[in-house]
Amino acid sequence: MIYSLGTFKFTTKTNINSLTRNLDSGVTFHDRISNHACAVVSKKWDEKISIEGETLPFQRTGLKAIEPLFEIAKAQKAVSLTSGTGDYLGVFIITSLREGRESFAANGVFLKQSFSIELR
Repeated sequence: MIYSLGTFKFTTKTNINSLTRNLDSGVTFHDRISNHACAVVSKKWDEKISIEGETLPFQRTGLKAIEPLFEIAKAQKAVSLTSGTGDYLGVFIITSLREGRESFAANGVFLKQSFSIELR
């Protein structure tokens, strides 16, 4: 297991190409006349994680490899994200999930599937 998002396990079959963490500290700056800008904490910090990856459905994972991710997203519930080394990254909700299908065979079966997930 590379990562676990709720009940879904990312493995070497559902290859993760990148995981990006973005933290908004909640600090805003206000300009002041004839003075330096003033830093103000206007809200709590906000963390977002983006995951991009791909599967090879015809060779390894089957055509419905990422369907469980769609079910988690549709449930609109927070799930924990944990790495394979045991690092707990927090509790997140899937805010966006994109699937791409590429390289089609003569019978219409796609040979490559890409996905991207936005967590917040």
